[in-house]
Amino acid sequence: LVHCSDGWDRTAQLSSLSQLLLDPYYRTVEGFETLIEKDWCSFGHMFDKRAGSLDKNSTHETSPVFLQWLDCVYQIMSQFPTAFEFTEQFLLLIIDGLYSRWFTTFLGNSEAERKRRYNTEGCSNEADGSLWRFVRENNPGTHILNPCYKPTSAAVASRHGGPLPAKYTVQSLQLWRGLFLRS
Repeated sequence: LVHCSDGWDRTAQLSSLSQLLLDPYYRTVEGFETLIEKDWCSFGHMFDKRAGSLDKNSTHETSPVFLQWLDCVYQIMSQFPTAFEFTEQFLLLIIDGLYSRWFTTFLGNSEAERKRRYNTEGCSNEADGSLWRFVRENNPGTHILNPCYKPTSAAVASRHGGPLPAKYTVQSLQLWRGLFLRS
C-alpha cells in the first residue's frame, strides 16, 4: 500500500513507476496512456495547481511532480532502450501537452473538474481535446515509436521475466538533454 499525506503526489509517482517497472504493458504507447489516465488523471492529480496554471485563482502549490515522474521514466528508458515501445519524443509531447494547456487531458485539478469545466470525459483517450486522441489521429508514429523496441527485452533484461532491475544510484542518472537543454 502506497499513500502519502494528501494522496495525490508521491502516491501516483511511486505506484505508476512501480507498475512501469513490473509490467511490460505499461511500456507500450497504449499502456503508458492507460497508466497516466488511471494513476494520474482518474486518481485526481491536481495538474493546474502543480503545473502552475495561469488561472488567477490558482494557489501557490506548484510542484513538478508529474515532470519528475516523466524524468524517472526517461532514466529507466535510458537504461533499457529496447524495453519501451515509445521514444523520448513521446515523453516530450506529453510535457508540451501539460504546460501548453492545448489538451483537456491535463487541465483542471481533478477528473470531476475536467468534466464540469471542460465538458470532457476526464482524461479519456476518446475525449475531445485529448492528447491521446491527438496522437492517434495525427499519427506521429515515426517520432514516438521506438524502432529498437523488443517486447521481450524486459524479460531478457531481468533474466527471469520479472521487473526491470533499474539502477537508481546518482552515477547511473543522466541529464535529460532533450528536455532541459532544448531551445
